[in-house]
Amino acid sequence: MLHRLAACETVCLPRRTIGWSQLVIELPPDAAVGRHDTLSRAVRWVADAAGRCVAVDPEWQELTGRANEDALGVGWLALIHPDDRRRVEQTMRDAHGTREPFSLDYRLGTPELGYRWVHGTGEPRFDSDGTFAGFTGAVRALSIPADPALAIASDNHFRVLADNMPQLAWMANVRGWIFWYNRRWFEYTGTTLDQMQGWGWTAVHHPDHADRVVASFQHSIDTGEPWEDLFPLRSAGGTYRWFLSRAMPIRDAAGEIVRWFGTNTDVTAQREAEDALRRSETEFRNLADAMPQLVWIASATGEVEYYNGRAHEYGGLATGDDGNWTWQPIVHPDEREATEAAWSHAAATGSPYEMEHRLLRANGEYRWHVSRATTVRDADGQVTRWYGTATDIDDLKRAEAALREQQAQLVEALAVKEEFLGLVSHELRTPLTAILGMGRMLVNSGLNPALASEAAREILINAERLNSLIDNMLVLARLDKEGSGQPALEPLLLHHISREAAEKHRQRFPMRRVNVRVDVPSPLVDGQPAWLAQVIDNFLGNAEKYSPQGVPIDIVIDAGGGSVRLAVLDRGMGFAPGDEEQLFNSFYRSPAAMARASGAGLGLAVCRRLVLLQGGEIGARPREGGGAEFYFTLPSGPNEA
Repeated sequence: MLHRLAACETVCLPRRTIGWSQLVIELPPDAAVGRHDTLSRAVRWVADAAGRCVAVDPEWQELTGRANEDALGVGWLALIHPDDRRRVEQTMRDAHGTREPFSLDYRLGTPELGYRWVHGTGEPRFDSDGTFAGFTGAVRALSIPADPALAIASDNHFRVLADNMPQLAWMANVRGWIFWYNRRWFEYTGTTLDQMQGWGWTAVHHPDHADRVVASFQHSIDTGEPWEDLFPLRSAGGTYRWFLSRAMPIRDAAGEIVRWFGTNTDVTAQREAEDALRRSETEFRNLADAMPQLVWIASATGEVEYYNGRAHEYGGLATGDDGNWTWQPIVHPDEREATEAAWSHAAATGSPYEMEHRLLRANGEYRWHVSRATTVRDADGQVTRWYGTATDIDDLKRAEAALREQQAQLVEALAVKEEFLGLVSHELRTPLTAILGMGRMLVNSGLNPALASEAAREILINAERLNSLIDNMLVLARLDKEGSGQPALEPLLLHHISREAAEKHRQRFPMRRVNVRVDVPSPLVDGQPAWLAQVIDNFLGNAEKYSPQGVPIDIVIDAGGGSVRLAVLDRGMGFAPGDEEQLFNSFYRSPAAMARASGAGLGLAVCRRLVLLQGGEIGARPREGGGAEFYFTLPSGPNEA
């Protein structure tokens, strides 16, 4: 008999009761109806494509108190409470029309035996060729009487909620066969249930993503794991929009999956915003990396979160365990404490930050930088971020230092010029005055021969003085013009030049004895004869000016350590210890020398230039017992004995 399911092999019944209304409607605590807590197992039934019941489980009679035959056809409607009958009949009619699963609560029984609340479900079935064959379903008695108003409203409540939610929503059976979509799905895709049921939804997937999505969804169906994926869906207009899709398994009291409930949330705007943000970040990074400065971003509290690509050019920049950068090691120790204090103050107060300090480059060199940072604030004026740069100003610093040095040299040169003009004016005017005076005396015919000879001698001395001054100025000018190029040197015997200089001095000053002592057999050097003669002559001239009458001047030549040394020794007024270096500066004259004799202070400066150009050294030192020693050394020649 068809009403005996156990003997009907042509009807395929589900292995477990499947329902969806009870799975998505959340009942308030005070309206709990024990939908999963039943008094007996489910009573199964089968209906044909016309909606007529063709088979029920034997337990139907136990549940209703009526024979199984009374349920066949449409007889089961008579067992439904009159207040629920129209609602149940309409639900069944709608389900047959849409071929969608259904689920609802209603009262079942007779007036004589009484009514009890049951939960009924149904699922469409299809033949092997896909033809709709009717429904299979189940009725399960509820252990606790349901709230009639809630039971009546539950199914409608779900449909209203599902159709008005902003997401696309759908449900699938335990095998992943989608049997229901909400209204938003059909509005967006422009499809029908016949087109979309089962796996028909793949038709609105982008072909570049469909296979991946199917595999991902099937994996969740096979494993029972929640499903999440991101892919584009085609709209009714043919355009694609991105959706974040999720599905959760719905389980019964035994923990078995009975349904899948899924949603598709349109995230196109969010995705476009994220893409725009990524493009903006890429553009920012490209721009920052192209800048010559070290660019950085810090949090509102001052932790550096980002450096541009220039970071590899600095030694010591690294990220800590918290992901923030440690910058302190690259700051020069002399400026590190001040830098930390300035940055802490800026971060605490939100005031602009600027600091000059030396930063360590990857090559181990410290270079001067100016670091600046400004704030980014929200609508309330609160600091949200810092943007900063560190600009290399080392070349500028060096240029500024060089400029300051040049300015100082210019000031010094101007002062020297003024001093020079004063000295030259004095040194030129003094001998000229003497020459003019002596000349007028010679013109006077009344001079006797002795006075005339004395006048001529004074004229000669002052003329030589003028000539020496002019020669020294010309030598300095020529050396400044020609620079410090290597002069042409020749081998010469230093004692020959010394004796010639001594003889020349004795002719000019016959009252002065000049001794030449040579402590080396053959003092051969490489040098310029004229330059060396000028240096020796200058040494002798200074000794003459400051030595007392009758005291001889000594020239001593010795050798040792690969060099030949010539010294001029006198017993004059000498000079104070510590003046040795200043004596060879242009225009310098010690206070004692200025009080004793006139001079421009150029002779020794010229001597130093000439000796240095020949690869030698020059110096002076006071003598014990009074007087001074002026000397120079030159490298020994190749043939020195």
